[in-house]
Amino acid sequence: MVGNTSQMPYYNSLVSKGTIWSNYFSNAHGSMLSYIETMSGQSFDCSGNDCLASGHLTGPSLMDLMNAKGMVWKGYFDGLSTCGQLAPQATNWIINPDSNGVQNYYQRHTPYPWYAVGTATIANCPSGPNGWWPMSQFTTDLKNGTVGQFNWLTPDGTSDGHDGTLQQEDAFMQKWLTPLLASSYFQPGGDGILIIWWDEADLGDNGCGGPGGNNCGGQLPMLVIGPGIKANNQDPTSANHDSCARFIQEQLGFTPTLGNSVNVADFANTLQ
Repeated sequence: MVGNTSQMPYYNSLVSKGTIWSNYFSNAHGSMLSYIETMSGQSFDCSGNDCLASGHLTGPSLMDLMNAKGMVWKGYFDGLSTCGQLAPQATNWIINPDSNGVQNYYQRHTPYPWYAVGTATIANCPSGPNGWWPMSQFTTDLKNGTVGQFNWLTPDGTSDGHDGTLQQEDAFMQKWLTPLLASSYFQPGGDGILIIWWDEADLGDNGCGGPGGNNCGGQLPMLVIGPGIKANNQDPTSANHDSCARFIQEQLGFTPTLGNSVNVADFANTLQ
């Protein structure tokens, strides 16, 4: 993706604005594993497609840490129609057509609904403060300054590289990240951090690396941007999704405690 300016011009226009984690590997193939690993530093009993049932997981997560401190976490998921919407298990946790008309919404491409602490927020919809909403709510919250202290944005299947093209993926980023990066959070003195994150490489890419050398879900071009992040930079720290979990905890002010995130190195060359 880095260097593919013909298909992903917007994404590549952002590369010089931040730091590429250049030695980052997905822990394993399977989308669901990656989301849970990033939220908890471990994957529990999740497979690549689901975690047995919505609200199944009770283990510690970033949501638990934030709840204990009264911090707000939100999700904005493309393809949903309502706050707190769950995809049906009968269709393998897929909504088709989703609210965009013909695309697939994959619940396995989101982290919150699999945790009991996540589904507990549905009763508070739409007022929140924690939970997940359709993507349109992101525009409202960004304008009103009511986004969370941690926010997860997920495209639908057409725009996340699963079913569509790289051009469609790039167009989604341009539509939603342009106003985010223009906001006060990302101006000098702001404290915003954007991580452009992928769960795994193509299934044919079984490249291994990262901590211990046994993370075999392929290498990923994670890009981190923010006022406190080095620009036009690469950080070669050996990394995986546990490393991302550690970074997120630290940037939110927590000492890392989640699963394997306590055992991986800090990113040594990312922060200014």
